Amino acid sequence: MAMRPSIGDEYQDSAMSAEDLLATATLVITALNGCLPSGTEIVLHDLRHPDRSILAIAGDVTHRRVGDPTPGALLKQASAKRPEDLHNRSTLLDDGRVIMWSSILLRDRNHTPVGALGINNDVTQLRRVKAIVDAALGSGTSASTDEVSPGERSPEGRDARQSEPGSEIFARDVDELATALLTDSIGRSGVPVSLMKKEHKVAVVSDLQDRGFFSLRNGVDLAALHLQVSRFTIYNYLKEVS
Repeated sequence: MAMRPSIGDEYQDSAMSAEDLLATATLVITALNGCLPSGTEIVLHDLRHPDRSILAIAGDVTHRRVGDPTPGALLKQASAKRPEDLHNRSTLLDDGRVIMWSSILLRDRNHTPVGALGINNDVTQLRRVKAIVDAALGSGTSASTDEVSPGERSPEGRDARQSEPGSEIFARDVDELATALLTDSIGRSGVPVSLMKKEHKVAVVSDLQDRGFFSLRNGVDLAALHLQVSRFTIYNYLKEVS
């Protein structure tokens, strides 16, 4: 008796090339532009070009444009050995707004992630309304306890509750993204660069590598500048952590 093809086999047979997949998705995003409710944004990314990944955008929540780079969390997934979709995350923007977002990977016929759809919703007003309702009902909870910090949702989808939303980097240009990633990775070490020993700098480079930093334009040069070492040293650190 012949075996039925698996879902994976069917997907493999029907999947598009990277170019066709992204071209079709671009048409969809373009058609949605102007149709979305206020506070909602859908973004199409070409993960093959993280420096300028945005191919199309409908809505205006994060104030980004076509040609802007990949967000930080999505950049990390694009570089991961086992990339995954990111669902129901939250982030606090610099202007105080809270964004709930998800990113869905688009894979080509080789099952390689070549693009992503990002869905962003501004839930700031909803959080404020929830806080008022909670206070009126005496529930004793605040809106912030229901937010999920980026990186704190497990692959199985279980929420890890945090007192405040986490941080995502919706940069307008690659230099802004690179600087934010560097600042965060250096800050995680807990040691000022001027006091760092080799092991601290290797740890920073390892963290940057995990986050896809070195896929960005001039990533090695920027890391060398911020860590006060040579480009050659950064390459040696990368060999150590590979």
